[in-house]
Amino acid sequence: MHQHPMFDDKLVKRFAYDADVIKYVSGQPNEMIDELVIHPIEVGNKLEFKSKKETSISLSIPIQDIISLNLPEQKKGALTREDILLEIEFYDSASNKNSISFNVKDIYVQQILDQVKALQKAEQEYWDAIDLQYYLDGIPKTTKVYYRGPFLSEGEELLWINTKIEGAINKHIMWLEALTNFRALYYDFTKHESGRIPLSFVDDVVVKNKKLTSGSDRVGTFTGSILSISHVSSGTIGDVVFVKDGKPTVTFLQVSDPNDIASLANAVIEELFKPLKQGKKTQLPLIEEPIMKLKTSKTGELVCPYCGTENHAASTFCSNCGFALR
Repeated sequence: MHQHPMFDDKLVKRFAYDADVIKYVSGQPNEMIDELVIHPIEVGNKLEFKSKKETSISLSIPIQDIISLNLPEQKKGALTREDILLEIEFYDSASNKNSISFNVKDIYVQQILDQVKALQKAEQEYWDAIDLQYYLDGIPKTTKVYYRGPFLSEGEELLWINTKIEGAINKHIMWLEALTNFRALYYDFTKHESGRIPLSFVDDVVVKNKKLTSGSDRVGTFTGSILSISHVSSGTIGDVVFVKDGKPTVTFLQVSDPNDIASLANAVIEELFKPLKQGKKTQLPLIEEPIMKLKTSKTGELVCPYCGTENHAASTFCSNCGFALR
């Protein structure tokens, strides 16, 4: 796959647990390995058994090669009250079945099981791709886009990005908003899900809820050169709304210089996708989950993140503006 991350992979949160390997792939205990690290799908989607001291000692198991991860019958007296035995069965590099048994603290067992289950589910559709058609210098082109994740495909360029970073010392990325020459994207690193729309589907890009700001804290950064515009900080923040069939789809909330972002997106649409507007569009699935965090009122109703209208808890779309709530 020809693709590059839109993010710094060092900022993607890994989950590390102390592990006591009592049966390694050799069938014997391995006292050198003392840690289990779970790498999420954005950075490999794998389990890594490693040594904290000897970096060369490591065994990685891709999530897709895991057959089962379960709790075998616990032997009485073999463990402390805080230890739980887990056993992972998997296919090795030669496609043979193998297994590792290891102890972890009981407070982390369910967390490990849930994380592996979530990453196995994510793996099923995460790398689905579509052939996206566009025009470059008047010449029709086609490229394969892995549309669910924050990765750039061949011919795709990152034009603008906004990220949410948490942590003072151990910083990690929570989500990102991005505009490329192919799509608008909101990506959640916790859920491994995205809200997205191909620019070939977008009818218009508009700005809502503009406000003046001091400009000391920038919300979003222009990064690309394609169809670049003369950018001057406007000291304005606002919502950039990507509209399809008269309804908002992806919205970048309260970002800096929203007019420049909208102008850039519309320029890209005009240049790369206008010849396709009258023809058949690439069928790129839209998100089935909310693309922005939903809030509930004191009465339990869903508050539309786009227009602020309170909707019934079971609503799929906002009764006022039609925004997709689910």
